[in-house]
Order: sequence, then C-alpha cells, then structure tokens
Amino acid sequence: MERSFLGTCVLRRRLHRALRRMSPLQRTIFLAMRFDNATIAGLAEAHGLTDEAILAEFAAAIRTLVRTLEPPRWHWLVWWRR
Repeated sequence: MERSFLGTCVLRRRLHRALRRMSPLQRTIFLAMRFDNATIAGLAEAHGLTDEAILAEFAAAIRTLVRTLEPPRWHWLVWWRR
C-alpha cells in the first residue's frame, strides 16, 4: 500500500514528537533495541540497571510512541454526534 506524501510527513512529524516526549534514557534504550539490535543484558550492563528496569523503560517508550502516533479519541464528542 502506497502512502501519500502528506501522510508520510504527518507520520514522520508524530515520530519526532514521540521521541521528544520520551526521557533521554527511554530514547536511548528504544533506539538501541530498535536499530542497533542491542540485547537487554547488554543495555543493563551499559547503563548499570537491572533487566527488569530496562524492560520497564522500553515499555514506557513504546507506550509513549503508541499514544503519540494515535491521539486519543474524544468519546464524549463521538457520543454527542449520535
């Protein structure tokens, strides 16, 4: 499926916004796991954290990414339009 130029620009802008909303640690962990194929154990050793802390930071980064890419729907507005 081919995306329009405008759709690509909007997606790219939302991705940049999501990366800005992440904390520096979340951003580092997310980018390392996504693009550098870093392991959880390697990141834990590099940052001096436990494996669970790395997973928690990665989950928070994913949550920020998803919430930024899909803005919340206004349920009351949808109800009002019925």
